[in-house]
Amino acid sequence: MTTELTAREMRGLEIANTLALQRLNKLTYRVHSQTDLSKWYIATQTYKEGWICECRDYAYRHLECKHIHAVKFSKLLRKKIYQDTFAPLVNSENIANYNAIDIGQVTCPKCLSSDYKKFGIRHNKNSGDIQRYLCKECNYRYTVNPAFENSKASAKLITAAVDLYFKGVSLRKIADHLKQFYGFKINCSSICRWLR
Repeated sequence: MTTELTAREMRGLEIANTLALQRLNKLTYRVHSQTDLSKWYIATQTYKEGWICECRDYAYRHLECKHIHAVKFSKLLRKKIYQDTFAPLVNSENIANYNAIDIGQVTCPKCLSSDYKKFGIRHNKNSGDIQRYLCKECNYRYTVNPAFENSKASAKLITAAVDLYFKGVSLRKIADHLKQFYGFKINCSSICRWLR
């Protein structure tokens, strides 16, 4: 299921990625204007109306403006970072074993055992060869690829695209760059999903 971003959402994503917003409290954010660097707008979440903003776009149309979308993207990013950091510790059945595991050690994701053997190599067209492992205790086959678990593109391509985006290159130019220099054809909407 793919979701297309509207123009307001794209501009909100740009604002969120340039870190042009400040969190005042849980429900109130201060968002920088894209056109006038001296202006700030206050986006607030209310009980009755939902998100409201001080900008002219919201005042005239009463639709979610780019500032509100920037705040929503920022909140999604905070939630994702929290879940990736703390959820495995809370949801794990073997919390004592999970805390004892050293970072970088190969462990079975099912039983958290570190007793494994190498079990061949998985060949991917785009991301290269990935080592496969077999757990000796539960016979579960797995790979260790924590950063880009389900992506078809390699970690090198994804990090290059993200780096170019934060250097100010547009999504279409990034897609063209990946096609010319790496031979990897991709749509700019996929790069946008990587950023989200």
